[in-house]
Amino acid sequence: MPTPASAILFGTFASPRLLAAPAPTIIRRGDELDAGSHTFVSSNEFEFNARQQVPNYGGLLIDFITTTDTGNGIYEHALSSYGVAGPKAARQLKGYPDVTANLRDWDTIEDVWITSNKALFIPGQSGGYGGTTVCISANPKLLIAGWYRITARFMGYVSSKDAVRRITCDSQEISGNLITVPIAGGWNTPLKGGVSLPEIVVEDTIFTDSPPPTQLVPGPNTPPNPPQINGQIAGISFTVTGEEQPTIHFPHFWSLMSVI
Repeated sequence: MPTPASAILFGTFASPRLLAAPAPTIIRRGDELDAGSHTFVSSNEFEFNARQQVPNYGGLLIDFITTTDTGNGIYEHALSSYGVAGPKAARQLKGYPDVTANLRDWDTIEDVWITSNKALFIPGQSGGYGGTTVCISANPKLLIAGWYRITARFMGYVSSKDAVRRITCDSQEISGNLITVPIAGGWNTPLKGGVSLPEIVVEDTIFTDSPPPTQLVPGPNTPPNPPQINGQIAGISFTVTGEEQPTIHFPHFWSLMSVI
């Protein structure tokens, strides 16, 4: 039975005809491309191809086709489509920005948008997420002509961070011809010998947008809240006689030796 004229929205015998039933459907989505479904009849079994534009719906491309032979050389084509139906503004996908705050590292942020602006994110640009962040990568993925899904990643800090401290304590050997060690286990008469003294290294990791204080290296500098040092070592003395000369080292005691 031929399709009644009342069921045809548009089309001629020389082109595919859009049916009124089932009615064309458009799904306008916030986080993805829009979708549509349309049913046409034609005399050509292979009238449509995937990724071809839907007739009279220029913003939609055919995703897949279900073709039914209705008899008498007439074929019914159910089209499922995707694309952009009508005007659409750039939008941020639900669940973004995705912020990961770290105590011992930089905070990271991932942001995902669907937009017609391929340059919405550019590595090096500042982020508007509070604190101080910078875009380290931007990956625009083409969805359909003129529209992109852009995944951008930012790094910086969006939350306050305390300095993270790492302390190591080793010994360093000091030797001389005339040494007195007037503490428990030592000796009071100047003798040739060696003494193991503590070598304490404090490494503070600080997250800031200020440049490192390279002008302080090397130099005497006591870290905030320095760890305790065995106070008995202050009683150790080195006696110089004759031609023996002491070796003096700068900086001494607490010293700032490197900034990374």
